[in-house]
Amino acid sequence: STAEEKMELLYRYHLLRDDVQNFVTAYGIVPRGTHDTYFHRAAADFAALNLPLREIVRAAAFVPAAEGCDVYIVENSGVFSSLLDALMTARCCVPLLCLHGQPKLASWALLDRLAASGARLHYSGDYDPEGLAIAEKILRRYPDAHPWHYEAAAYAPRPSVRLTDTRLKQLADVTSPALQPAAAAIRQQKYAYYQESFADQLAKDLLVRR
Repeated sequence: STAEEKMELLYRYHLLRDDVQNFVTAYGIVPRGTHDTYFHRAAADFAALNLPLREIVRAAAFVPAAEGCDVYIVENSGVFSSLLDALMTARCCVPLLCLHGQPKLASWALLDRLAASGARLHYSGDYDPEGLAIAEKILRRYPDAHPWHYEAAAYAPRPSVRLTDTRLKQLADVTSPALQPAAAAIRQQKYAYYQESFADQLAKDLLVRR
């Protein structure tokens, strides 16, 4: 077992280890049933919050601060920052999370609480084996979650980061039907396509769906 899996096992029995450094970055979400908290004030000021596991477990459920049920999730912190800039410019509140790579226990704890409240989760990551592996974990854990900008037609890599055969073999673990077109496109062209390259399209999606 990995260290993260051991932490999750302890968490299931209400034992928290490293509950401060283990965090997820969030914007536009609030604990359900609360009013005028620092979560609400942060959403009103277009401020992101680094939520440690210690704070997340204090709430039974989280919900979007604005009307609607959609919550958008990205892997990359730079992309998250640019999306928040776009929302701030448009004065638009759309719930947005950043996992900072592989989901940590804080990520799962927050996503569990959002899913339990009826939120619709949308995940976008890199077009590479590691990015699809994260998407696969999320889709397995939350069957109602949706891949976001993972269409094969949107895969448009430049010939700069060629994937090794070792990395390409990891795509065999991607079994979700919704991710198969993207996985097939990556196998065929053998190049990574990172979120930074299509951040503008993600921003447009958020502004259209607000």
